Amino acid sequence: MTAAEKFNKEIWWVLQQLEYLKLSARKGEAINFVIKARPIRPAGEPSPDEQENALLKLEEWQVVKIVGEPEEEQVTYGKNFIYSLKIQSPRFIEIHDLYKNGFKKNVDADKLLQMANEWVRPKSADPRDYMNALSSEAEMLINTKDDSNKNSYSLSVPTDHEVIEEFLQVINKIDKERQRTPEGEAIALSEYDTPSQNRENENNIVRKLAKQGIISITQKEGASPIKGDPYAALIRAVIIPNPKIFQEFRATLNSALLGKNDSQLPTNNKVKEDAEKESSGATDKPYAIVESGRGFFKLHKQGEKIPVGTKSSRHFRYLQSLCEPHFGVQKNAQAVFEAIRLPKDKNDSRLAEFNPQRHTRIAELIEFSKKELQKNAKLRGKIKYCSDAQKKNYWLELEG
Repeated sequence: MTAAEKFNKEIWWVLQQLEYLKLSARKGEAINFVIKARPIRPAGEPSPDEQENALLKLEEWQVVKIVGEPEEEQVTYGKNFIYSLKIQSPRFIEIHDLYKNGFKKNVDADKLLQMANEWVRPKSADPRDYMNALSSEAEMLINTKDDSNKNSYSLSVPTDHEVIEEFLQVINKIDKERQRTPEGEAIALSEYDTPSQNRENENNIVRKLAKQGIISITQKEGASPIKGDPYAALIRAVIIPNPKIFQEFRATLNSALLGKNDSQLPTNNKVKEDAEKESSGATDKPYAIVESGRGFFKLHKQGEKIPVGTKSSRHFRYLQSLCEPHFGVQKNAQAVFEAIRLPKDKNDSRLAEFNPQRHTRIAELIEFSKKELQKNAKLRGKIKYCSDAQKKNYWLELEG
């Protein structure tokens, strides 16, 4: 293996870790890239020095911006070096795709590295000008399309009402995440809020939607971006290549579902109106909202807007997490903790990887969040905060 081949593999490894962190990060917030120094490394994982060198090269390429100095954290089996950074889009997407397609097409390692090194974004803010600074070969690599969905727009609509409902659940979930995703970025489709017994069925539907060209999967299913992380594989990235077809398919499903009673079958305009109303969140279920940096809770659209706390407070994030994608959703402890995690938690040794107290500490933080909500007089008697006996799953119910 040449030096260029080795370094490109290290760059690609770091890019894959960043892709996962980017999908799970909150909009506008810095993320933590953790370099783990351990006596034994998983196969294929670059050394701490190699990861740092790759990260610094990505900063030089303006793919990431490192904020401040790295922090050092002592853990049971070694040290963690924590880099706080911001991912720069669309630069990240372009370099990621350059490497992805470069490896796919077996581009010479020196040539691939040269393309990335020599690429300089033009000063023009017009996205159409981004590629002008690239060689034609690099532009071709970035613009490479997967032909697996070619000629796939002959839509097949299920007829069984239970199957239609399952398809609509997935379609609505994707659409809700789309509304929260910055324009031009892939949609992070998480399985955290899907009961484990339903995940296989959801995966099958996602694959069928991709096969028909309604969505496109940009991160391979079952490929965990972070080795050893059981939750990493529960997030996939998808895009909607043709929003019009996506919405038409959704409207067709709604029409087919309501068609089980022909007398109630709405017109096409009514179907579109209902679909738009549902996708905008204008439902009568309880929900959480953020306005001017403050978090609120509403029992229904016309109900009172109950102040809960700042949008970054643990207790509001806890409430918000269990209201998304809908009130009553059941989520596991890890998913809830990811929603309420604060920057200071990285200094809590009980939350460290492989610490036997980790689950207990997560349960304590969730319980703290619940108690803060219970102090709110306007919420009292309205919400029941539920969990199983082992404190592994959490959900909300309405009182009475």
